[in-house]
Amino acid sequence: MTDLKTETILKDVQNKGPKTAIWGLFVIIIFGVIDSFTAKIVPTIADAIREQVYPSTVTLKFSDPIQIPDNGLRLRRAYEEADSPNRPRFRAVSKTIIVLIAPPGNYILTVYRDNVGEMETAMSPLRFEKSGEERDVRITPSDWRMVSAPDLDLAAEEAESPSSPTNLSIKLVGTRYIATSDDFEQITTVDDQDRKAVLSLALGEVGVSEIGTTQEQDRVLSYWDDVNFPNPSLKTAWVSAFVNWVMKGTGLPYTRSAVALSWLQRGAPIDLANAKPGMLAIFDRGMGRGIVGIILRKRDDCLELIAGNVADRVSITCVSGSLVGIRNPVRAPNTESAY
Repeated sequence: MTDLKTETILKDVQNKGPKTAIWGLFVIIIFGVIDSFTAKIVPTIADAIREQVYPSTVTLKFSDPIQIPDNGLRLRRAYEEADSPNRPRFRAVSKTIIVLIAPPGNYILTVYRDNVGEMETAMSPLRFEKSGEERDVRITPSDWRMVSAPDLDLAAEEAESPSSPTNLSIKLVGTRYIATSDDFEQITTVDDQDRKAVLSLALGEVGVSEIGTTQEQDRVLSYWDDVNFPNPSLKTAWVSAFVNWVMKGTGLPYTRSAVALSWLQRGAPIDLANAKPGMLAIFDRGMGRGIVGIILRKRDDCLELIAGNVADRVSITCVSGSLVGIRNPVRAPNTESAY
């Protein structure tokens, strides 16, 4: 067998000339390509074939009986759009056990059910590492919502600014109202204690809903405790109220305003390139309205935020469009909290 070691090629250059060296290098490249193909590509192809012949499965256990229609499950990565067409195959073993066919991974599971003739939907995190595992699906009665309900409800804010243009728009994708283990792992990436506290407190509220249980509704109303707004209700836009609640809860300056754009007056300005988890992002929707949220992660085409009043809940959603500011929360000097 031909010796392809580098020192051999160098000796060939000295003893037999550059032509031999060129041929030697050519052989090395060919063998390198073959090695790469067999070491990486072939196993990938084999895995794909194996997945088709012997597909991976995970057994889902629901706490309550559930009637799922055909194509009643959706599976997506957390960063994919909520309307991702991934409709995995599944088999109902009983009214509480379903075998789902999908490769191992970390997912958002969307479930549809027929509830006395009304179609409802709910979400749950799903993570499994190998085929055949069993997972409990934790969906409470308050997690279900009518399919006909709007996917996005950013109600108009009470205050308007005549100087704000009216043709601004923002886009929200991948909206979800559950936090995954990957989301909580983001906390460990934050090196600033204030931003870490902001992110921790906000993630703990994900899923709180204005249309949920009495406790959840009371929680939403509590977001208004330190906002200067007369007689707020569950129908009042609370996107800014939620951020006020988080900031006050972590001892950081807040605005006491129900207007999202008021957050342009708090914190240190940061450019998009330096945006980090735990900072605030402010988007302008025109006519003085906007959305403000806590940055969870930065993606190529959007900022993933934790924001209130999105789909009637504290949700995680990826926002793009008319970004007008990013603010790094800065503690007021000589005070625990200021506004």
